[in-house]
Amino acid sequence: MRNSVLFLAAIFLTASTALQAEEMFECPQESSKIGLSFSADYLYWKTQEEQLYPVIFVKSSDSEQTQQEISPTNQKFEYTSGFRVALGYEFPCTSYDIKFAWTRIHPRTTAKFESPDPKMFIAIPFSSLTDSDVPHAGSVVSRWHLNYDMLDLDLGREYALCNCFTFRPHIGLKGGWINQTQKMQVNDITLGQSPVIDITQGTAHRRNDFNGIGPSIGVDMRFALGSQFGVFGGVSGALLYGQFDLMNKIFIADTLNNYYELSGPKTINLESSEYFVSPTVQVLLGGDWATCFCEKYWIRLGVAYEVLYWWDQMKSNNSINQTLFVNSPSGNLMMHGLTVQASFEF
Repeated sequence: MRNSVLFLAAIFLTASTALQAEEMFECPQESSKIGLSFSADYLYWKTQEEQLYPVIFVKSSDSEQTQQEISPTNQKFEYTSGFRVALGYEFPCTSYDIKFAWTRIHPRTTAKFESPDPKMFIAIPFSSLTDSDVPHAGSVVSRWHLNYDMLDLDLGREYALCNCFTFRPHIGLKGGWINQTQKMQVNDITLGQSPVIDITQGTAHRRNDFNGIGPSIGVDMRFALGSQFGVFGGVSGALLYGQFDLMNKIFIADTLNNYYELSGPKTINLESSEYFVSPTVQVLLGGDWATCFCEKYWIRLGVAYEVLYWWDQMKSNNSINQTLFVNSPSGNLMMHGLTVQASFEF
């Protein structure tokens, strides 16, 4: 008799827990749902690329300038607006769903460097035009542009561990384009010391275009704080195999003599195409508010902090590295900032 009572009590508790979970996460007429979902995210992110060194500042530590402190100065980065849109579908009679998303952000930055003394800093793209003497510049203007367009297609399934915590593991494909362009204008260039070559102007154009595709895996989570509010997060990673199209081009304008055989305009153009595997990771954490209305529709609003990290995105071919950008290894790309989400399920 005692065992029967305990058995019935266990069944009652299990049914009660399941009913509470259903009431918290589902609408009263869940069976009438179509299974479609749409979401739109506003992105306010700061994008940073490691290997965009427009100038190297040189500071002499003694009066004879025999000892110098060298410090590379990177491009100045700012926050930029972007967006992400996604369309999803939940298969009937299952907890499996499929989701397609497009993320787009195109930041542009401009950095200007000036000095009353032209020998205070050096323009990197012209560092290897002389054998021993270091070129100096009076001013440098560096413009950087990034086109980030990434597509995600994943298949996932939602699980409920209890009446307040759900998680959704997913696998899929990730692919897209990450195109970077850096253009530099260098004025009042001085090459050499004996004799001195004064160049009116020089320009450098650096392009680093990547397109690839590869598998992705991740998990999304949500912890409910009552019937409407909650804390959510997610982490995912991907390995993309793709092509890097690299181009480095410099143009030297008028010179005063031909000591370095640079008299008159001169153009150096190097191009390379290489294939690499590019790893990436994405982390998201925030809070949201969700509610059901008209007995079958869900609306959800959320705010989160998001980080995307790409390894070795700014490539430098060995020949290009030795000719134009001295000691410039591959650079990692990071995007992070505010993500405002809005989604609708019906």
